[in-house]
Amino acid sequence: MSHKLAWPFNTPVDTRAYPDYLKVVVRPMDLLTIKSKLESGGQYRDPKEVWADVQLVFSNAKQFNPPGSDVHVMAQTVLDYASEKYEKMLAQKVADAETQAQRDE
Repeated sequence: MSHKLAWPFNTPVDTRAYPDYLKVVVRPMDLLTIKSKLESGGQYRDPKEVWADVQLVFSNAKQFNPPGSDVHVMAQTVLDYASEKYEKMLAQKVADAETQAQRDE
């Protein structure tokens, strides 16, 4: 992700540096893993599954890092940014589908 605050979420959490991470986070996820799953094909059946993994990245970060900590704040900031982009993309898809439906009539 190109957001300047996304860098902590680009790769898997180093569980050697944070040994309690897997005790707190049940399903680890990071942006590189999402990208790899997208590039390999067949991992996601629906864009909603991709979005669920994106949300998981940031909910994990907020779960592990206490409120007010840098990473918690960064996670919320980047999630808000990504949510706005996702909503705009969905709105455009709906508008495109409506335009196509009108043309098909």
